[in-house]
Amino acid sequence: MNILQHYNRTLFLLYLVKKQGYRLFTLTLKKITSLIAFCSLIAISNLTIAATNTGLTGDDQVKGPFPIGFNFKLYQQEFNEFHASTNGLLQFTNPSTAYSNSCLPGSLNNTLYVFWDDLRTNVTGQPDGTVYYETIGEAPDRQLIAQWTNQYFYGSNLPMGTFQAILYEGSNEIKFQYRNLFDDRSKGNSATIGIQGEDKLVQQISCNQTNALSSEQAIVFTPNETLTGYTVNTQAEYDFIDISGLSVRPPVATSRYTKTDLHWTWSQLSTLTSYQIEIQDQQGNIVLQQVLGNVGEFTYNTNLTNGKSYKARVRGSINNGGTWEFWSGFSLPITVDTGKPQVQIDSFSRLNEETLKIIYQAFDDISGLAEVNLQIASDEAFDTILVTEQLSIENTSATITGINHRGSLYARINAVDQIGNTSDFSNIKSIELLAPTIITPVTNSKLNQATVMVSGKGEAGGLVQLFLNGQVIGSEIEVDQQNNFNTTITLPNEGNYQLSATIKTDSATSELSNLISVEYKLPIPTASFITPAEGLTLVAPTQIEISAIDELAIKQVEIYINNSKKTTLTKVPYQYQWDVTQVKNGDYTIKVNVINSSNKMVTLTRQIKVDIQQPEIPQTIYTGEITDISPKTSYGPQPITFTGHAIYRADAEKAANLPLTLLLTTNGFDKTINVVTDATGTFSYTFEPEAHDAGLYTAMAIHPKESKTYAQGNFAINRIKFDITGYNLTTARHLATPIKVTATSSAGATNLHWQLKAEDQPTGTLPKGIEIDTSATVNIAAGKSAPLIINFKADDTAPETGALFLTAFATDSGDLERGKFQINYRLTPATPALTVTPTYIETGVQQANSIVESIKLTNKGLIAAENVQIKLLDQNNNPAPNWVFISSKQLGSLEVGETLDLQLTAQPDSSLADGIYRFNIIVTASNGNGGTIPVSVSVTQHGQGSVMFDVADIYTATLNENGLPIQGVANVTIKLQNENVVTQQYQLKTNQQGVAELNNIPPGIYRYRASATDHVDTSGMLVIRSNVTTNEHIFMEYQLINIEFNVTETTVQDEYEIELEASFNTQVPSPIMVFEPMSISLNGMQAGDVKTGELVLTNYGLVQAENVKFFPPTSDTKFHYEFLAEVPSTIAPKTRVVIPYKVTALAKPAFRMASAFSTETTNEDCDSYVKYFSEEHTSECANGDTSNGKSQGNYNKVAGKSCNTASVGGSNNIGGGGWSSGGFGGGTSGGASGGWTGGGTTSSPIPLTDGCTPECEGECCEGEGSQAGNQ
Repeated sequence: MNILQHYNRTLFLLYLVKKQGYRLFTLTLKKITSLIAFCSLIAISNLTIAATNTGLTGDDQVKGPFPIGFNFKLYQQEFNEFHASTNGLLQFTNPSTAYSNSCLPGSLNNTLYVFWDDLRTNVTGQPDGTVYYETIGEAPDRQLIAQWTNQYFYGSNLPMGTFQAILYEGSNEIKFQYRNLFDDRSKGNSATIGIQGEDKLVQQISCNQTNALSSEQAIVFTPNETLTGYTVNTQAEYDFIDISGLSVRPPVATSRYTKTDLHWTWSQLSTLTSYQIEIQDQQGNIVLQQVLGNVGEFTYNTNLTNGKSYKARVRGSINNGGTWEFWSGFSLPITVDTGKPQVQIDSFSRLNEETLKIIYQAFDDISGLAEVNLQIASDEAFDTILVTEQLSIENTSATITGINHRGSLYARINAVDQIGNTSDFSNIKSIELLAPTIITPVTNSKLNQATVMVSGKGEAGGLVQLFLNGQVIGSEIEVDQQNNFNTTITLPNEGNYQLSATIKTDSATSELSNLISVEYKLPIPTASFITPAEGLTLVAPTQIEISAIDELAIKQVEIYINNSKKTTLTKVPYQYQWDVTQVKNGDYTIKVNVINSSNKMVTLTRQIKVDIQQPEIPQTIYTGEITDISPKTSYGPQPITFTGHAIYRADAEKAANLPLTLLLTTNGFDKTINVVTDATGTFSYTFEPEAHDAGLYTAMAIHPKESKTYAQGNFAINRIKFDITGYNLTTARHLATPIKVTATSSAGATNLHWQLKAEDQPTGTLPKGIEIDTSATVNIAAGKSAPLIINFKADDTAPETGALFLTAFATDSGDLERGKFQINYRLTPATPALTVTPTYIETGVQQANSIVESIKLTNKGLIAAENVQIKLLDQNNNPAPNWVFISSKQLGSLEVGETLDLQLTAQPDSSLADGIYRFNIIVTASNGNGGTIPVSVSVTQHGQGSVMFDVADIYTATLNENGLPIQGVANVTIKLQNENVVTQQYQLKTNQQGVAELNNIPPGIYRYRASATDHVDTSGMLVIRSNVTTNEHIFMEYQLINIEFNVTETTVQDEYEIELEASFNTQVPSPIMVFEPMSISLNGMQAGDVKTGELVLTNYGLVQAENVKFFPPTSDTKFHYEFLAEVPSTIAPKTRVVIPYKVTALAKPAFRMASAFSTETTNEDCDSYVKYFSEEHTSECANGDTSNGKSQGNYNKVAGKSCNTASVGGSNNIGGGGWSSGGFGGGTSGGASGGWTGGGTTSSPIPLTDGCTPECEGECCEGEGSQAGNQ
């Protein structure tokens, strides 16, 4: 039976007990939890109810009718009362005392044959049996129970047992239950069991059948819907509901907890002659089961365990233990508590001179606390007790007032639990000193300065230590005889702080004082614009005026216009006169930074507009007009013809034999062409587009002096530029490889695509075994770019190497070729290729130290490397010792192009012997070849080191005049200096192989500088380790270009031009990148003037320039710079790029500006303005090194009474001397060394090279010697 059934039936029990006059307990909603707990203690297998006695006694008796309590149907017949006989029959009609059973159907209709046999209720010398009935429950779920208890067989007088029948309201089910059956006859071998209605409707279970029944068996008869038949379950759930009145109520525990005996009592029943008790622990294990006799209590005290709970139940017997009735429910548990409570004092402190605070812990895990007692004494032995007080058992802290004792105090506690167990005394806590009191600053103060005066009270003669945010601040302060102390502290930064203090005497140190919270916040200045007003339109010079105040002081006021600083003001009035006549019309932002003496800043902004109207220029007598443009679109090679005429404004008549300007404009850039009308006033001009001409154009024909223009026609030069024109492809067979080419269209393109045609191939046929997917097409808007994908795939029949040529076409240009693309392919197996840098490791370390070496592992293959593993083994292929290890051993997969950083760590302890230890790093992959990295670790306490340099340049690995490979750069001077001991200096030169070696050098960090004729100095740093040779590779940039620099006077008085002339060798294995012109003069330009032209960047070398980046000059307050073309990222040998430019003068130059890309000098005789443009590029050398190159030119304006190279700024500023593949050379010699004087005995540090680049500001090129990149 489940808990829900148990719970429901227990409610019936409570109802019936109350009905019989027994007050078991009151059931209310508030007690429902207690009810469920009680129900869980009652034996689940059986329930007992005191019921109504039928009065049957003796032999062959029948009684009735008795009320069923509800209407019940048997085989469609409805009844509300019944009769019962001593022979185990329950009858609804025609009651009978028949004792001799027969099989069904029989003569007795409407009868339940619960156990029909010759039975009796009494036997001489034995307790009498009973027949009870009772209706339980509430409609519509009531049940009638009829029970025959302790029946006997007639004749033998042997006990038969106890059984019952249950009738169910509503469902009309019938249930027979057999509790205890004592012998074979009790199991049905002389009995009839079943049911019978009218007309011989029967359901027989057994008739005189051996072992038809068993103890604790239940049989259920369930009617069909029409009540014409029943189904039978002879193994139904057994849930005997005892109504005999012989079951005992649960025993009562005399206490919830005990430390000695377990004791229970229970109410005795007069019908019972003996009792049996069963004691269980909380896990349900039986501790004791004992027959007690006719008693009502029991005490147990054997083998009790602290913390363990026990419960008990009892049952009775009517025949001194011959048979036993049902077990009662369990008592409430009794828990054994013999342990002492636990107590502890966590802290004992003073709150003030008369108040103490104690924080404590007291607990008892079983019965709980009854009291906690505190003792405070003036001595540690507690001979003199000052306070005895009972503390709360609910709280964990208490305050004790009225203590006027300033000396040492000691506290301890003990506790008593609910059943009298008393704890030992706790640990003892003491108080030695009162903490000092901080009087100033008061808590929650707001401070506006860092210096703070701190004062307070403390024990006279004591030493006070202040703490700021828990950290010691300042030294100890002595308290004077009036108990006062004071000092000053400085707060490090703005923010929130907590200040506290302790005091120390000869005998003790106090606890921390109360916390003082302060906030340190510097004031922010208050500022506002006085003039101009927001949104004002300015038409004349105006004054900018600012109002600024601060609690401390105003340090300065900075005024910016469009982020350009105009002035810094340090005293009132804060005013600046702005001459707007020198600037262009438009919107401007005035920004003002107001900074106070603590460097707090507030920023103001104001938006204004400048609108100065210029007088209109009078119209020209005649103007021009374009009548036709043909064709409207040129794809580059096609010329464009413009036709038009000149007309007089007055009468619109054509003007013959007069000049016109044909103005072609795109993106703000103008191209002017002079034409002359013929005798009829008309003109025709054919324009041949140059290579850099591209885009959407407007065209107009105007008077040569006419300034007001308007579009008279439109045309397009629709070029397509590809970011790369060739590709070197290494791939595997059967592997589809995409090649991405980015196309940029100046005027738009439709369905741009590649075609692979036989006639474009060198052999005139399509390559065998090569599949090129050119199906991808793109539409590109004007001025936009888009990727165009070529998919390459080769099968087993394709040649191992080869070249393919593709042609680009677009729908809008028909059969016109828009571009060419070359693929140089090489087919290799599809495997990963693992490479490492460095390929070997040679290092050293002292005992008890450590060193870390880095390794880069890269997959340069065609597919991912799978299951990559790293092993570190000794020379015998055994795992390396623990003092040397790699950071990672299991790497997983490594994708194509992916690089992983690994670290080799060596950390020998002091016991490891000196020596050179060699290992191998083994790199493996499950789908490819791995490799081995030799490792040599020198372990030593002392020793010198060595260094070996190998020097390369662009010629290394190329052939010399004898056809032999050049191995390195000879006669390179290398100077080496210890960074920490600058007097340790060394000098060496490379041999013909470019190698130089230096031995027996003290370990340490060194700087080096390498110098050679026609090369740019190179510097770096390295580490020398004991007993290890450090290998250092140096790549030196070759000086490829020499510059001649002159300043010459022009025909205009006091104006000069800068002339730059470059000389270089074009037959070198490097890009030779040169701007032409290198110097562009801006002399004579006034505000509003526009200068246009073209820069040409040419690669005169034999090697392609890669990663090309163009750095145009930045616009400033004097000139605005614009460039039309984009510089491609790669420039092939002997190729040039045209870059149209436009420079607009903004204001009259005052020659007082310097910027990242400008150099400006001024003196009495000469003013100069120079603005640089430059490019940077890389190239791959024959030996695999990467060379970095750059070139530059400038815009300049030079004027004065006497200007020359020195007054303009010298060759270093303009670029005189030479350029290398790595940039400008320093001075006319282009790489002269320096920084070492007196034969290498000076102790000044070596300056590193590459300290000055075009982006350098200020004195970034300090130090001795030549420098790469001086400007």
